[in-house]
Amino acid sequence: MTGHAEFSVPKDRLRVRMRLRNETAAAGEIFLEHFPGERPVYQRVAALLEDEQSFVPLLEESSGKMLLVNKANIKIVDFADPGDAGEKMGIMHVEQVEAVFATGDALRGELTADVPDERARLSDCLNQRVRFLLLRSEGAICFVNKEALMIVRPAD
Repeated sequence: MTGHAEFSVPKDRLRVRMRLRNETAAAGEIFLEHFPGERPVYQRVAALLEDEQSFVPLLEESSGKMLLVNKANIKIVDFADPGDAGEKMGIMHVEQVEAVFATGDALRGELTADVPDERARLSDCLNQRVRFLLLRSEGAICFVNKEALMIVRPAD
């Protein structure tokens, strides 16, 4: 008989904070596909959040328990900017924005999107076929669920 460990795929852990749409928060580790040096962390997080699975596992820091979080109920996932993200995001379009949530709170930062130059308006960036928008704000990389947003406007 074979064990689960024989079929496990190597994963890297990343410490994140999650804020849910009901305003509860959790901190812990998510598990990312192991691509040493090939894909930057933000791309691996995006791949996890954008895959077809409805739930994402989070090893909760405070309890040590595994939570399975419904992606539809995630408001924001953020993690410390590893510092090299700027270089790797260099070819992406950047807009300074304020994202206002349905709950009334707001997040200001750099909306970063992989769009061609001819489709680089703010509306083009927002209307990409992704569930989560990528923002850099105050030393963190944030993935924001578009369904939790009420308004996005250019920052002053």
